[in-house]
Amino acid sequence: MVNLLTIKSLKIMRIFVVLLILSISFGCSISPKNEVKHDIANNNLKIRTFGYPVAWLGEYARLLKSRLNVELVPVAGCVVTNKLVEDVNRYNTVTKSEIKRRFGDSILDDLEKEAKQNYEKSRLH
Repeated sequence: MVNLLTIKSLKIMRIFVVLLILSISFGCSISPKNEVKHDIANNNLKIRTFGYPVAWLGEYARLLKSRLNVELVPVAGCVVTNKLVEDVNRYNTVTKSEIKRRFGDSILDDLEKEAKQNYEKSRLH
């Protein structure tokens, strides 16, 4: 019985690996344009980030979520590809336009400023 389960598990794993390799090889992925349209339609607004996070990023994420129901999503650390940077920038351009349309042109700048101030206050206490 154990051998049958092991054989089935190995077959499933092989199929998964083959599908994964094929999807990577042929670039089968959802485009940022389609992905952001889907997220906006489902009222699931996100801002993607990469790189070394600034010290006040956690506070900014908290403000975005609590005030606007916008999620800050880290997608990579400091090592990124040109394609990832382009995809994140495309995605964020559309998302940020939608956020500004809904909440006002200065909302993201205002929340960033507040996050920085809150962070500095917390460091002093």
